[in-house]
Amino acid sequence: MKKPLRILSTIFLITIIGFEFRQAVLEVDTELTIPSLGSFMQSQTIDSVAAAFVPLTVQKFSDATKWYVRDAIDPLSLLNQKNTTLVTFWSKDCVSCIRMIPTLNAWQKKYSKNGFMVVSIYEPSADESLESIREFIQQQYTEYRVAVDGEGLIRQLYGAEVWPVLYLFDSNLNQVDIEFGDRRMDELEETIRTLIGWTDLDENPIVIEDPNVVPGAGKKFRFDSPEIIIAESEGFYSFPVTIEPKHFALSGGWIISGEEVEATETDAALRFRFNGTGVRASLDYVDGQQHFPTVKIDGRYLTWEEAGKDVQVVSADGRSYITVSYYLTADIAKLVSGDHVLEIIADAPGLRVHFLGPVE
Repeated sequence: MKKPLRILSTIFLITIIGFEFRQAVLEVDTELTIPSLGSFMQSQTIDSVAAAFVPLTVQKFSDATKWYVRDAIDPLSLLNQKNTTLVTFWSKDCVSCIRMIPTLNAWQKKYSKNGFMVVSIYEPSADESLESIREFIQQQYTEYRVAVDGEGLIRQLYGAEVWPVLYLFDSNLNQVDIEFGDRRMDELEETIRTLIGWTDLDENPIVIEDPNVVPGAGKKFRFDSPEIIIAESEGFYSFPVTIEPKHFALSGGWIISGEEVEATETDAALRFRFNGTGVRASLDYVDGQQHFPTVKIDGRYLTWEEAGKDVQVVSADGRSYITVSYYLTADIAKLVSGDHVLEIIADAPGLRVHFLGPVE
């Protein structure tokens, strides 16, 4: 039986354990069930937490349902090639996981000639097909190996029951580091450089700033509506006259949490200003039912030529919309490169927007 871990404060959760939860503001003495921690936790020290997740060596990947981007690989090949290997676990409903993709891409590109490799283990949701997984991974522009862990068997071998979690192994396949979340990536990169014999150890880390914008209380410096944010409670907002680049604004009733916004009424709207040739948005609905939020670019509906692959255009009135139920990273528009404003309008309460990102 999994025991709940009693978290004494928000600060302890965020800074000590170091991975992300959807609810950013936790009241004191809240009980959380964290599967891997609950199975092993005997004391609330970071050493015991880390020890709970430690496989002593690289585990097999033979239970992968499918491999994408690059060919399948196994521990023996890693050993023969003397690779330093970073094994990551993630899923598409994990915002932190998606935020770190640009950095992992940069590491794969820069350090692969020195014997470094990223092996990414993706666990799909129950309703995802292999085709939809392939399309989703293509949307993320992933440049490293991705293994689909359809039954969760690889995750079980590693004891990885939270996302994201990253295991770093040396060329002898021994684990040398572990990271929960994305808050210690610069330190992880320093360890990678040491393991591969990188000559310039004083070179600045290449942790990439995520181009996506997370619309939430944690990004209030990007929030341009004139009203003050009411975190974790319903508030009513309005659009400003102008929105700054890479900023967002809201209109109507919304609940703004640390890492997302949730519409509380029909016709609540979000605007996001971006520069690029397209735009993506990750969104879902609380009830998990099928919905059809309207999308606009620069104050108008999209044409068939401009519509991204996840946007439909109604012939009768020209309305452009997205079909959403469970978590979707939607490809919304194909545009002439330039400065644009995306608008998403809820067709019912419960629309949640997790991140917004330009395609440059």
